[in-house]
Amino acid sequence: MDRTRHDKLLSLSRNERVVLKLLLTGMSNEAIGLDQDISINTVKTYRKRLYKKLEVSTVNELHSRYGNLA
Repeated sequence: MDRTRHDKLLSLSRNERVVLKLLLTGMSNEAIGLDQDISINTVKTYRKRLYKKLEVSTVNELHSRYGNLA
């Protein structure tokens, strides 16, 4: 893993890392919310933050760059 990618992953909060891993397994916002006992709006907030920190704009781009983490 290159250093920049590693640093980006380290910048994620614990909750953002959880949402990242669940997104990479194909779970929807709704399913993540139910699984983690948080609201869909909270999932969307974590998702928006992690997309910004990882510099991706789509779930496909997320899978392309970080899919090996799942």
